[in-house]
Amino acid sequence: MILCFSFEKDIFNHKNINSILFFNQDIMYFIINVYSDNQQSALKYLKDTKVNLNNVLIITVDFNIRDNN
Repeated sequence: MILCFSFEKDIFNHKNINSILFFNQDIMYFIINVYSDNQQSALKYLKDTKVNLNNVLIITVDFNIRDNN
């Protein structure tokens, strides 16, 4: 089994969203990491952006959403 990994910046154009794709037997899979800053800019970007990705294996997150109370 040969895995080929690639760091992709053209899928999500946001500094706090990273996507890595890899191929296994000619099938493309994605791993996506999302960091949400104090302004929740990544979440707002994802809400307003439509991307059709198949074969997403995992989405990891670091949400810094604080309660204002």
